Amino acid sequence: MRHHLRNPNIGIEVLSFISNNIKLASEHFGYTVGKITEGASGDVVIFDYIPPTPLNGDTLFSHLLFGLVNSTPKVVMVNGKIVYEEGHFTEIDEETLLRRMREKAKEIWELM
Repeated sequence: MRHHLRNPNIGIEVLSFISNNIKLASEHFGYTVGKITEGASGDVVIFDYIPPTPLNGDTLFSHLLFGLVNSTPKVVMVNGKIVYEEGHFTEIDEETLLRRMREKAKEIWELM
C-alpha cells in the first residue's frame, strides 16, 4: 500500500502497538524486555544495515518497520548468548533439522 498510494506513512500506526507490546510482554514474563538495561532479558539482533535516509530517534521505528523488512540478521543474542551468527545457528545442527523438516513436510503434503 505504501508504494501503491505513494505514502510512506501508511502502516506507521503499528508503532504504537509495538511500544505497548513491550510493556505487556515485560509484565507477562516478569522480566524487562525491549530495553538494553541491567536486568533486562539480553535479547539483541544486529543487522548489517546501511540506511538510505537519516537514522535517528525520530526515524528509528520507520527503519525497523520498512527498511529492515528484507534484511537478514548478522548476529542474534538470546539472554546474552549468541544463538545465530553470520547465517548459521550456533546451538542447532542445521543439517539434521533441515532433514527432519523435509521429512515432516512430505508427510504433511501427503495428508493434503
